[in-house]
Amino acid sequence: MPPDVTIAEEQGNLYLSVPEFHLSLNHHYDHWKGGEAKEFLEACYKQASMLKRAVEHRQTTLIAIMEVLIAKQRRFFTDGPAVLKPLTIKEVSEELLIHESTVSRAVKDKMIQAPVGIVPLQRLFSSKLSTVDGPDVSSAEVKHLLFDYINKEDKRKPLSDHALAEMLKKTRGILISRRTVAKYRKLENIPSSSARRKHSQW
Repeated sequence: MPPDVTIAEEQGNLYLSVPEFHLSLNHHYDHWKGGEAKEFLEACYKQASMLKRAVEHRQTTLIAIMEVLIAKQRRFFTDGPAVLKPLTIKEVSEELLIHESTVSRAVKDKMIQAPVGIVPLQRLFSSKLSTVDGPDVSSAEVKHLLFDYINKEDKRKPLSDHALAEMLKKTRGILISRRTVAKYRKLENIPSSSARRKHSQW
Protein backbone atom coordinates (compact mmCIF):
# COMPACT_ATOMS: atom_id res chain seq x y z
CA MET A 1 0.00 0.00 0.00
CA PRO A 2 1.24 3.54 -0.71
CA PRO A 3 2.17 5.69 2.31
CA ASP A 4 -0.51 7.97 3.75
CA VAL A 5 1.90 10.92 3.85
CA THR A 6 5.08 11.70 1.93
CA ILE A 7 7.81 14.01 3.20
CA ALA A 8 10.40 14.98 0.59
CA GLU A 9 13.58 16.98 1.08
CA GLU A 10 14.76 19.40 -1.55
CA GLN A 11 17.65 21.82 -1.08
CA GLY A 12 17.29 21.67 2.70
CA ASN A 13 13.53 22.19 2.68
CA LEU A 14 10.88 19.64 3.59
CA TYR A 15 7.74 19.28 1.49
CA LEU A 16 4.54 17.56 2.55
CA SER A 17 2.18 15.73 0.22
CA VAL A 18 -0.80 13.44 0.76
CA PRO A 19 -2.65 11.34 -1.82
CA GLU A 20 -5.61 13.18 -3.29
CA PHE A 21 -9.00 11.82 -2.37
CA HIS A 22 -11.92 12.13 -4.76
CA LEU A 23 -15.48 11.14 -3.94
CA SER A 24 -18.13 12.36 -6.34
CA LEU A 25 -21.86 12.12 -5.73
CA ASN A 26 -24.28 11.25 -8.49
CA HIS A 27 -27.37 13.45 -8.77
CA HIS A 28 -29.07 11.37 -11.49
CA TYR A 29 -31.71 10.12 -9.08
CA ASP A 30 -33.36 13.58 -9.35
CA HIS A 31 -35.48 12.46 -12.28
CA TRP A 32 -37.38 10.06 -10.05
CA LYS A 33 -40.74 11.64 -9.32
CA GLY A 34 -41.44 10.06 -5.99
CA GLY A 35 -42.15 6.86 -4.16
CA GLU A 36 -39.99 4.52 -2.12
CA ALA A 37 -37.21 4.38 -4.71
CA LYS A 38 -36.56 8.12 -4.53
CA GLU A 39 -36.75 8.13 -0.72
CA PHE A 40 -34.18 5.32 -0.61
CA LEU A 41 -31.85 7.11 -3.02
CA GLU A 42 -32.16 10.37 -1.08
CA ALA A 43 -31.19 8.57 2.11
CA CYS A 44 -28.17 7.02 0.36
CA TYR A 45 -27.16 10.42 -1.01
CA LYS A 46 -27.36 11.95 2.47
CA GLN A 47 -25.16 9.19 3.92
CA ALA A 48 -22.65 9.57 1.09
CA SER A 49 -22.51 13.34 1.64
CA MET A 50 -21.79 12.81 5.34
CA LEU A 51 -19.05 10.32 4.49
CA LYS A 52 -17.49 12.73 2.01
CA ARG A 53 -17.41 15.54 4.59
CA ALA A 54 -15.96 13.22 7.23
CA VAL A 55 -13.16 12.01 4.95
CA GLU A 56 -12.33 15.55 3.85
CA HIS A 57 -12.22 16.70 7.48
CA ARG A 58 -9.96 13.79 8.45
CA GLN A 59 -7.65 14.68 5.55
CA THR A 60 -7.53 18.33 6.59
CA THR A 61 -6.79 17.31 10.19
CA LEU A 62 -3.98 14.99 9.09
CA ILE A 63 -2.34 17.77 7.07
CA ALA A 64 -2.56 20.17 10.04
CA ILE A 65 -0.98 17.56 12.33
CA MET A 66 1.82 16.90 9.86
CA GLU A 67 2.60 20.61 9.60
CA VAL A 68 3.08 20.71 13.38
CA LEU A 69 5.24 17.57 13.29
CA ILE A 70 7.43 18.95 10.51
CA ALA A 71 7.98 22.11 12.54
CA LYS A 72 8.75 20.29 15.80
CA GLN A 73 10.41 17.08 14.57
CA ARG A 74 12.20 18.43 11.51
CA ARG A 75 15.49 16.58 12.05
CA PHE A 76 13.74 13.24 12.54
CA PHE A 77 12.70 13.17 8.89
CA THR A 78 16.29 13.49 7.69
CA ASP A 79 18.38 12.03 10.54
CA GLY A 80 16.16 9.38 12.11
CA PRO A 81 14.97 8.44 15.64
CA ALA A 82 18.24 9.36 17.40
CA VAL A 83 17.23 13.04 17.23
CA LEU A 84 13.51 12.65 17.95
CA LYS A 85 12.32 15.31 20.39
CA PRO A 86 9.85 14.69 23.20
CA LEU A 87 6.36 15.35 21.86
CA THR A 88 2.98 14.03 22.96
CA ILE A 89 -0.39 13.81 21.26
CA LYS A 90 -1.72 16.15 23.97
CA GLU A 91 0.80 18.85 23.04
CA VAL A 92 -0.17 18.65 19.36
CA SER A 93 -3.89 18.71 20.18
CA GLU A 94 -3.40 21.80 22.35
CA GLU A 95 -1.50 23.59 19.58
CA LEU A 96 -4.23 22.81 17.04
CA LEU A 97 -7.05 23.45 19.54
CA ILE A 98 -8.61 20.06 18.89
CA HIS A 99 -9.32 17.06 21.14
CA GLU A 100 -6.60 14.47 21.83
CA SER A 101 -8.85 11.70 20.51
CA THR A 102 -9.13 13.55 17.18
CA VAL A 103 -5.34 13.56 16.81
CA SER A 104 -5.11 9.95 17.94
CA ARG A 105 -7.68 8.79 15.37
CA ALA A 106 -6.07 10.82 12.59
CA VAL A 107 -2.59 9.31 13.08
CA LYS A 108 -3.62 5.73 13.89
CA ASP A 109 -2.17 3.16 11.46
CA LYS A 110 -0.85 5.93 9.17
CA MET A 111 2.55 5.52 7.47
CA ILE A 112 5.00 8.23 6.41
CA GLN A 113 7.41 8.02 3.50
CA ALA A 114 10.34 10.22 4.57
CA PRO A 115 14.00 10.61 3.55
CA VAL A 116 14.88 8.22 6.41
CA GLY A 117 12.47 5.58 5.10
CA ILE A 118 8.89 4.47 5.78
CA VAL A 119 7.88 4.88 9.43
CA PRO A 120 4.61 4.74 11.39
CA LEU A 121 3.28 8.22 12.04
CA GLN A 122 2.72 7.35 15.70
CA ARG A 123 6.49 6.92 16.12
CA LEU A 124 6.88 10.70 15.97
CA PHE A 125 5.18 10.97 19.35
CA SER A 126 7.41 10.25 22.30
CA SER A 127 7.33 10.75 26.05
CA LYS A 128 10.18 12.59 27.76
CA LEU A 129 12.82 11.95 30.39
CA SER A 130 14.66 14.53 32.46
CA THR A 131 18.38 15.21 32.38
CA VAL A 132 20.70 16.44 35.10
CA ASP A 133 21.27 19.93 33.72
CA GLY A 134 19.96 20.06 30.18
CA PRO A 135 16.74 19.86 28.14
CA ASP A 136 14.46 16.85 28.32
CA VAL A 137 15.11 13.96 25.94
CA SER A 138 12.60 11.71 24.20
CA SER A 139 12.07 8.08 25.13
CA ALA A 140 12.78 7.24 21.48
CA GLU A 141 16.26 8.79 21.75
CA VAL A 142 16.91 6.85 24.97
CA LYS A 143 15.90 3.59 23.28
CA HIS A 144 18.26 4.37 20.44
CA LEU A 145 21.11 5.04 22.90
CA LEU A 146 20.40 1.80 24.78
CA PHE A 147 20.53 -0.19 21.57
CA ASP A 148 23.82 1.50 20.65
CA TYR A 149 25.40 0.82 24.07
CA ILE A 150 24.35 -2.84 23.98
CA ASN A 151 25.51 -3.25 20.41
CA LYS A 152 29.00 -2.04 21.39
CA GLU A 153 29.27 -3.85 24.75
CA ASP A 154 31.80 -6.56 25.58
CA LYS A 155 29.83 -9.69 24.70
CA ARG A 156 31.67 -11.57 27.46
CA LYS A 157 30.44 -9.04 30.03
CA PRO A 158 27.05 -7.71 28.89
CA LEU A 159 25.75 -4.56 30.57
CA SER A 160 23.06 -5.00 33.19
CA ASP A 161 20.00 -2.75 33.25
CA HIS A 162 21.48 -0.95 36.25
CA ALA A 163 24.79 -0.44 34.41
CA LEU A 164 22.94 0.91 31.37
CA ALA A 165 21.02 3.38 33.56
CA GLU A 166 24.31 4.56 35.07
CA MET A 167 25.86 4.94 31.61
CA LEU A 168 22.97 7.10 30.44
CA LYS A 169 23.36 9.32 33.49
CA LYS A 170 27.17 9.54 33.21
CA THR A 171 27.47 10.08 29.46
CA ARG A 172 24.27 12.01 28.70
CA GLY A 173 23.00 13.20 32.06
CA ILE A 174 19.76 11.26 31.51
CA LEU A 175 17.89 10.36 34.70
CA ILE A 176 16.35 6.92 34.25
CA SER A 177 15.61 4.02 36.59
CA ARG A 178 16.73 0.43 36.12
CA ARG A 179 13.07 -0.59 35.73
CA THR A 180 12.55 1.90 32.91
CA VAL A 181 15.68 0.61 31.16
CA ALA A 182 14.31 -2.93 31.44
CA LYS A 183 10.95 -1.76 30.06
CA TYR A 184 12.55 -0.07 27.04
CA ARG A 185 14.86 -3.03 26.46
CA LYS A 186 11.91 -5.40 26.36
CA LEU A 187 9.96 -3.09 24.04
CA GLU A 188 12.89 -3.29 21.61
CA ASN A 189 13.05 -7.10 21.99
CA ILE A 190 16.55 -6.92 23.48
CA PRO A 191 17.38 -9.91 25.74
CA SER A 192 18.56 -9.47 29.33
CA SER A 193 22.30 -9.31 30.10
CA SER A 194 22.31 -12.97 31.24
CA ALA A 195 20.61 -14.05 28.01
CA ARG A 196 23.04 -11.98 25.94
CA ARG A 197 25.97 -13.55 27.76
CA LYS A 198 24.57 -17.02 27.08
CA HIS A 199 24.11 -16.22 23.40
CA SER A 200 27.36 -14.37 22.68
CA GLN A 201 26.41 -13.87 19.06
CA TRP A 202 23.80 -11.28 20.12
